Amino acid sequence: SRGYPQIYYGTEIMLDGIPGDYQGHRFTFPGGWKDDKRDAFTPEGRTAKENEVFDYLKKLLNYRKENPVLQNGKMTQFIPENDVYVFFRYNDEKTVMVICNNNDTETVLNTKRFAERIKDFEMGVDITSKKTFNVKEPIKIPEKTVLLLELGYWR
Repeated sequence: SRGYPQIYYGTEIMLDGIPGDYQGHRFTFPGGWKDDKRDAFTPEGRTAKENEVFDYLKKLLNYRKENPVLQNGKMTQFIPENDVYVFFRYNDEKTVMVICNNNDTETVLNTKRFAERIKDFEMGVDITSKKTFNVKEPIKIPEKTVLLLELGYWR
């Protein structure tokens, strides 16, 4: 759907596409053929930045695979404000808050408008960095960042 974060072929190594073509057309993935100059299918064939993105995406995808709440949980979306989109996936066992900051600068997110979804929780743990956030307080989100916070009661 329009506006949802998406993963395209090659996203795992920041593969570029054809400028101005928003249909997902990407350049050829490096590796897999004998004439390729490098093999991005292996850590050794990727740049340091490509490995950083690959490892980050691997964490996200493994988390999704291991957590049914992201596959078939209920969803509550909030209308984006100031280029920040927030939605929740939840079931009887778990709640995940997804915050997408599309700004070019750090943004402070006031969480009061999400009271209906966060009222039973104190903290959120970022599933990639393990950093904790008090979800009852404003949250600083770096520019062009997506945070996935697993909500709970820990301190």
